[in-house]
Parts: sequence; C-alpha cells; structure tokens
Amino acid sequence: MENKNLSPHEPVLREGGPTPSNATAEPAAAFTPGPWHLCHHLESAEKDASCPCGYRGGIWGSDGEHVVCEMGSTLVVGEEGLCPPRYPRPVELANARLIATAPELLAVAQRYEAWEANLVLHGRWEATGDGLPTLTEDLYDEMMELQALRNAAIAKATGQ
Repeated sequence: MENKNLSPHEPVLREGGPTPSNATAEPAAAFTPGPWHLCHHLESAEKDASCPCGYRGGIWGSDGEHVVCEMGSTLVVGEEGLCPPRYPRPVELANARLIATAPELLAVAQRYEAWEANLVLHGRWEATGDGLPTLTEDLYDEMMELQALRNAAIAKATGQ
C-alpha cells in the first residue's frame, strides 16, 4: 500500500487490520493457541545432553498433550543419511525457543495493532504542532503494559 501524500507523522493502518468496528476484536485462530512449551530436551543444553533417549525434542501446545512441532526425529544409527541436513544442536535449541514464543509474539503484535487503532481511529490522535499524537493517560498505561509483554516475549525467545 503506497501513501505518497502522507505527512511524515500521519498514521497508516494495515489493510485488513483494525477498523472502528473491530479494533478490539480477537481474530479467529487458525493455529494452536498458546502458550507453547518446550519439552525437557529443549529447555537447556544440559538437560538435552543428560537424557540418553535420543529424542530430538518437541514443542507442546498449551494442553500438554499435543505436539505443535518436533525438532527432528530420533537418531537411528545407520540411517543418518535418510534425514535432511540438521543445524548444530545449539542452533536447534535457539530455534525451538523462538518457535515456542510465536504465540506470545503474535499476541503482542496484535495488541499493539489494536492499541494503535485505538489511538488513531477513536479520536485520540490529538495532533500537536509537530503532527505527533498526544497520549492520554490510559493509552500511555497500555503502552507500558505492551512494552512489558514485548520484553517478556523477547526474553523467552532468546533464553534470557
């Protein structure tokens, strides 16, 4: 979507994103709802190395009964060439953390989009002389909450 006639600070909402009638509506999920959890193999390199079972690890849905995805099949001696090439195990562990954080990252992005729509679409875009919005106390408080959720998701994804 190209907007050639916008001022530098004019808001642009995503096509198909929030509108005045759906800014707070939850989208229908076409994926397994979160939070997702790492099996013990993927929680740390130490736990992975201490288990002799050979399972590569999985990411479990919030029900704890269904696997969202697996990081690979069990290693079978003599069949190594039958599987696609694998990343080194530390990279697999990092990938697993990122994948397991996908629901939280999406939720933060969706809440931010609704927050932005609330700012823009519901008359709270109180432009100052420089064209930037003035936040109400409620919008500021929600922005601080979104930052905390974002920081928690980043920490989970990066293992910090």
